[in-house]
Amino acid sequence: RPMLDTNQRYMYPQLIRARQHDSLVIGTSTSRLLEPARLDAAFGGRFANLALSDGRAWEQYRITDLFIREIGAPKVLFVGIDKVWCDTDAGTARITSRGFPEWMYDDDPWNDLAGIFNSRTLVIAMRRFGLMLGIEKLRFDADGFGDFTPGEAAYDAARADEHIWGNRARTIAPANPPVTPTAEQRAAWRFPALGWLEEILARTRGKSRVMLVFMPVHVVMQPQPGSLEAAREAECKRLVGELAARYGADVHDFRVTSEVTTTDANWWDPLHWRIGIGRDLIDQLAAR
Repeated sequence: RPMLDTNQRYMYPQLIRARQHDSLVIGTSTSRLLEPARLDAAFGGRFANLALSDGRAWEQYRITDLFIREIGAPKVLFVGIDKVWCDTDAGTARITSRGFPEWMYDDDPWNDLAGIFNSRTLVIAMRRFGLMLGIEKLRFDADGFGDFTPGEAAYDAARADEHIWGNRARTIAPANPPVTPTAEQRAAWRFPALGWLEEILARTRGKSRVMLVFMPVHVVMQPQPGSLEAAREAECKRLVGELAARYGADVHDFRVTSEVTTTDANWWDPLHWRIGIGRDLIDQLAAR
């Protein structure tokens, strides 16, 4: 069925159950501009990009769980990792105000009835009718991909600059003095989402090529060097690396200070890169 809802959480289950894909991208909007056709060509699968706008780690876990139950372990699994996987409150802040339809992700058909007969169904029906009339458009294609940017022809460097920097200082100075976490602080750090990640890795071990990719964000969105937040993120990255080594996954870190993350012309705003950056990222991964 056409992808007509603006909330991917309500659309992705039907795409998975169509069983047209053998490979999967999960992540937040920092992964949404990865084009399935380019991933297909680079890695040999039939990719669905099921990254979520403002997606939480729990939601990504539930999408992956449904894919494995319905289709099996992905041929290639691309996990776009960003801060939600390292959030210390991931266990309690599992969903957003957008809601998450758990009834669509379970195996009980009877609890679907209450979810089907609601105002959202009416909105989708109206959009379907509008599509037939040519006054409505698809939100996502059959691979889950949808370019949410205004398009490269509309790129405005001055507007992007305002989105990136706003009132921020343009010099990112390291913390002075740098923060050295105590043993007690480190012992208290918890990363609940990494338990879900480990479950995914355990269920796909020996069956999938798994790439754990820390996705690039502009340096203004990265922790201040030398800060407690930077130390906590470094610890999360270390633990992800340990999981990758334990379960035979690949880990790649683009969430660092680099030419990509410091060049303003690569970005629409501090979180969302221009589509060429995603193409380059796919090429780099394919060459490794």
